[in-house]
Amino acid sequence: MLLLLLIGGGAILLAINTDEETQVPVPTTTAAAIGNFTRPGTQLEFGEKALVLVKLEGVEGILGVTATGIKKGDPAELAPLKLGDTAAGKTPYYVSFVLTNESDTDLPFAFTGALGGLLGDGNRAERSAIGNFAPCRIGFASKEFARTKGASLTSCTLTFAGGSATVVAATYAAATDARIDYSRDPIIWK
Repeated sequence: MLLLLLIGGGAILLAINTDEETQVPVPTTTAAAIGNFTRPGTQLEFGEKALVLVKLEGVEGILGVTATGIKKGDPAELAPLKLGDTAAGKTPYYVSFVLTNESDTDLPFAFTGALGGLLGDGNRAERSAIGNFAPCRIGFASKEFARTKGASLTSCTLTFAGGSATVVAATYAAATDARIDYSRDPIIWK
């Protein structure tokens, strides 16, 4: 399922899953960098920040992405969303994350990204594009976030696992450009 966070003309799709709730403080460092960016395929611990290239309409910048926690939800929590067959037989998972503007570039239209969940079998978890609801509140980027280096926002993304499947990791899998393509080799948080 997909959670869509709109920022100016761009969007950030975010979702992650695991069986246990995890809350980790957000550090200010990154791991396995190439130049200013975290390498595609890097495996991080929850709470470690990845620095990713973001690009849209010819504007490039750096976004900090940190998966900070995952909580397994109750399928009954989804009733108010009226998702019908989309959520039938599936368990929701909520991921907390922090996005940080790490760039000197004005980012209002400068980035799109995809944060998701990875199932135990290695497949990507389903996501849902939804608005706010009590178990998982979306954080919205302001002009201040887009234009201020060091500004951050905290948010949550909804994703699902069906049957006996569980989500075991978080992923960032955006296709930024040919230089750094996380869609082929995502950053993974475990």
